[in-house]
Amino acid sequence: MVVGAGGFVGGFIVAEGLRRGYDVWAGVRATTSRQWLADERIHFIDFDFSDITDISKKITEALGEGEKWDYIIYITFICNIKFIIIIMKKFRY
Repeated sequence: MVVGAGGFVGGFIVAEGLRRGYDVWAGVRATTSRQWLADERIHFIDFDFSDITDISKKITEALGEGEKWDYIIYITFICNIKFIIIIMKKFRY
């Protein structure tokens, strides 16, 4: 999962993941432009970074029971330590 996939660097990371054959998830705000994230193979999770409950719910619903992302790349401008802690606890990273 690439959190901040709508940014300049994040978009390139998503594209490279797809090129390498990864199942790519893009964590973005609902208002994020998807102009450069148009590939239909991308799975999106719209986050409201100001609502920890929303983040936790969407992370829980995104993957099946017991599944994990192989990599989580957090490259958003906002440094939200609560978001990182939620991911670590939910998936025991």
